[in-house]
Amino acid sequence: MALEAQRNEESRLRVRQRKIRWLAGGFIGLLLVCTLLGNTLQNLMLPKVRVAAASPGELEHSYEGSALLKYGATQAFMNPAGWKVSQVHVKEGDVVHKGDLLIEYDDSEATQEVADMKANLEKLKLLLADGEEAYKQAAQVGDEAALQSARGAIQNAKIDIATQGRHLATLHTKIENNRQLVAPFDGTIIEISAVEGQASVGGPDIRLSDSSKGFRLELPIPNDVAELVRIGDELDVLLPDQDNSIVQGQVSSLEANVGSDLTGSGTDKTDLAPTPSQLLTISLQGDHLRSGIKARVVMTKTGSAGTLLVPKAAIHEDDAGTFVYTVEPREGPLGNAYYVARANVEVAGSNGYNSAVTGGVFEGQQVIVESTDPILEGSRVRF
Repeated sequence: MALEAQRNEESRLRVRQRKIRWLAGGFIGLLLVCTLLGNTLQNLMLPKVRVAAASPGELEHSYEGSALLKYGATQAFMNPAGWKVSQVHVKEGDVVHKGDLLIEYDDSEATQEVADMKANLEKLKLLLADGEEAYKQAAQVGDEAALQSARGAIQNAKIDIATQGRHLATLHTKIENNRQLVAPFDGTIIEISAVEGQASVGGPDIRLSDSSKGFRLELPIPNDVAELVRIGDELDVLLPDQDNSIVQGQVSSLEANVGSDLTGSGTDKTDLAPTPSQLLTISLQGDHLRSGIKARVVMTKTGSAGTLLVPKAAIHEDDAGTFVYTVEPREGPLGNAYYVARANVEVAGSNGYNSAVTGGVFEGQQVIVESTDPILEGSRVRF
């Protein structure tokens, strides 16, 4: 009986110990499950980020734009004498050559003035002759007062004759220079305001293009593209209205586009936000070119090498400078955790999608492009 009681006691003890182990195991398992669930819930509450790897490459800038061709240079010619127009020898659109007669002016009033001045000059010469004769007579009789008077008359007559001669020469030059308007260079008549039988009303009588200057194309281009363009660069210009023929142009100027920004121009643009721009002028030559025809330019420029490319959205800026957020892994009891780190960079250029950066990041490093919630340096995040 004692042995059987001992065996029963040992059996109960083993059952009790087994239950304790089961309970302990269940409790530990429950703790693990709770820990894992808690960690999972905590992770789900962390900001979720999207990352991209910094990769080597050259930043590409693209632009496409169109405008109407303009004359390379024009000059307005006035009617400086204000005479009536006698005859207009050209019409708008005419091609003229240097020395061609454009307009004749009515110089009849000036010609009459010349005749009057010549008559006055002859009178002055007669007065001079009279003075010289009076001087001779006074000298013969020894009349000193008469001599003095004759001498003054002679001197005044000579002065008047010289003055009248200069005025006459000036008027002759005026008539010669203003009776006709001739083309000073080869070109095309752009505009005619002169009307036969009427005097000019203050504006130019004729506006003439200079054929030697060819044509020009003016386009506003974004600053990031303008930074890569140089005076003298050659560009292909497409002419849609002339069977899509291509003519080569040359960059002649690049200047600030004052008071005007691009709005959604160029293939670099991802939205319609105003973009600071510069005015690009391209010079073109060609007998088949005409003012007012449509011209189109497509160009792609590549930035400097030795940079890493990251999405433009990854770039941030504050008082301390320009930077990107990177992801820094740290080992934890339940695996790696990921934290936000700041990396200061220098931006070498940007287009609508990417930025070229130097310093602060290395090839392949993960940079944060966007997050579901605001993040700061040291914040824990999830992918």
